[in-house]
Amino acid sequence: SNYLFRAGIVALAVALPGCLEIPKWHEPPADAGAKDTGSVSDTRSSGDGSDTGDGLDARVGQDTEHDVGKGEDGAPVGDAQSEADASDTGVGRDSGIDAGVPPDPCYRNSFDTIESLAQFVAQNGRWSIHPEGYLQQTQVGGGPHVGYLDIRNFLDNEVRLRVRIPQQEGAVFAQLLFRYTRRSREGYDDTIDRGYTLQIERDSRVAIEDFYHRRLAVTDVQAELGAWHELTLQVLRNQIVGFLNEKEVIRLTDETYPLSGAVGLSAHAGMVDFDDLSICPLERIVNPHVADASCVALFHFDEPNLYRNECIEAHTLSEDHETQNTQGRFGQARYFNGEAYLLSRGNITLDLDRLLTVEAWIKPDRAQDSYNGMFGNLVHSAYSNGTYEGFAFGIDNQEIWFVAGIDGNRTRISAPFVLPTDRFTHVAATYDGNHLRLYLNGEKVNEQATPGALTRITDPSAVLTAGADRNGLNGFIGAIDEVRISSVARY
Repeated sequence: SNYLFRAGIVALAVALPGCLEIPKWHEPPADAGAKDTGSVSDTRSSGDGSDTGDGLDARVGQDTEHDVGKGEDGAPVGDAQSEADASDTGVGRDSGIDAGVPPDPCYRNSFDTIESLAQFVAQNGRWSIHPEGYLQQTQVGGGPHVGYLDIRNFLDNEVRLRVRIPQQEGAVFAQLLFRYTRRSREGYDDTIDRGYTLQIERDSRVAIEDFYHRRLAVTDVQAELGAWHELTLQVLRNQIVGFLNEKEVIRLTDETYPLSGAVGLSAHAGMVDFDDLSICPLERIVNPHVADASCVALFHFDEPNLYRNECIEAHTLSEDHETQNTQGRFGQARYFNGEAYLLSRGNITLDLDRLLTVEAWIKPDRAQDSYNGMFGNLVHSAYSNGTYEGFAFGIDNQEIWFVAGIDGNRTRISAPFVLPTDRFTHVAATYDGNHLRLYLNGEKVNEQATPGALTRITDPSAVLTAGADRNGLNGFIGAIDEVRISSVARY
């Protein structure tokens, strides 16, 4: 954004008296809006072929490092083992959804203008200025008690924003502050039962204190002063999870004190910059995936058992083709460069029946498709020899897609969506015997009526791959974490 939301906010409180008092917004200095976009220029060409539109035309792209005549299942097009070409109308059904981007369920504000701040306040809470302080573009004056922001209806949401503590003299730190407050029939009162803060301190340490400033812990995470950092807070009724730059730094569960939504940000004895706020609804996707009776495969990618299947040991990932360790959504993840992939020699579809869920947390490097310009496979266990067997799940240019063998027919569903490159997104595909569905962060983005039975791969030598197809082609570029395959429609 061109403007920064710089404020010394002492706390977020619920239902406190106040009014909207926004002083004059001063012009920023020349570098006030400068940000590191993190963009990368990709010099690799995706080829000069034309795409048929469904992301499955195996002849798209001319890459000298790969056999361009590959289908989505990785077999050569025209070979008996390849799936039917997308242009063959005799086999396969496509969801054919209308073009466009599904509604964004999140509230987003980059505070580009004073009007955008006023609109946020009017719709989501209130901002008031303490008599000792004032708000303007470049600074906050008057000491620590300068105001507060009241965001209501915060439960079951995830809040993200970027924060920067300027390098300056004085005892300055930023806080991610949340409180347990009492509920009443009419709403909230001001009585604080319990509170905690996550603090980025002046010495770059990240610490956790209770509401009475008693030090509970100092994490091993550091936050450089003068640099932008991303703070994330997930709030459910009895649990709070806090992240700094995608790394979990606090997790609190309390069944005794249900949360009221009194969560906020503050700066103490100085200034802090806030920018790029988003408030997104949370569903069930807040914890690492777990193994249960319906789980066929689960890979956490964490040490010391990076490739172990937590559900069925026979499907352990036995081959690592040059993936790399990276920070995950929970713990560690594997990084794929478009050519790297993981492989299991076990035929996973033999353990599936009519129902299916394939899900993972993914963080693409950019809004891209694949290394050679076709599509990026996330999880793949597909085979075609007259009938389409198994499934494949991946992303195309500005869409996610899922292909499954239903009664032997290749059936595809997709949803237009540009995945963010600065954070992990939960993606899931399900089949319940009647409908194929796609989900992003627990929100359904498309469904297709497709009654029938999931077609298993009959070849016992069939493989499961992550990050590419069965031949190691059409690879994903980015990080993948928490891959789970289940014999039930979980969403």
